[in-house]
Amino acid sequence: MDDNKMNWEEVSWQDLKKFLANDPDYLANRELSRRVVLNNTTVVNFYLGPMNEGLVSKLNTVMGHDTYADLFIFLGYPFNEKTGVPEWHRVSLYDARDCTLKSYTSRIACRHFYKIANKEKKDRERECELLEFRDYESLLKCDQPENDGDTITEKRMKIAFEKLKERDQKVLQYLVIDKMHGLDAYNLLDSFIHPHAKDGFSSDEIKASWTIKQKQDVVSLMKGRALKRLACIFNELKNK
Repeated sequence: MDDNKMNWEEVSWQDLKKFLANDPDYLANRELSRRVVLNNTTVVNFYLGPMNEGLVSKLNTVMGHDTYADLFIFLGYPFNEKTGVPEWHRVSLYDARDCTLKSYTSRIACRHFYKIANKEKKDRERECELLEFRDYESLLKCDQPENDGDTITEKRMKIAFEKLKERDQKVLQYLVIDKMHGLDAYNLLDSFIHPHAKDGFSSDEIKASWTIKQKQDVVSLMKGRALKRLACIFNELKNK
């Protein structure tokens, strides 16, 4: 039978997987994407599992942590407000014109996560500019008890750290000292985050509407401000 005339919706899952191995017109790939968008459990598990395990491994190396959940959120976005079920908008945009669904997924995911990785790298470089390298290394020891072996710089940094407000201490503890992932830190810092109410929406409603990227941006901004405050206090102590 001509593949173009085949009723792909009636093809069994086992047969569809066989067609994926030889799919010059990407018709099987198009059907695969359709079933993902329909949240067919078996197909979604294949899509996020065996089909893209190589992609997850690559992203883990780039980002420095497990990205499986982040990739699911990126590909599944948006999620139904009432049921929480993914609507797979990005997968629905796959047009099966010039590549497989696997290649398309790799292309859009790498573009997204590489951009985040580059931004995080620049943020780290800016952090090191706020404090001299030796001073920054002293910050990483602020969660350790003071001892007689501490250098003057380390003692001064601990004093500066203790002078910070609790919010800034928590931000630096989670994001700099513990090197926690931004979204994990966001959940722990939630009680310190209070956006201004506007356009008839309360602070909590605005916060609840934030996307993953907006949450990451908020945490990044908090970290930058906390480092600036720490640098100011530290430099004041150093100049006394």
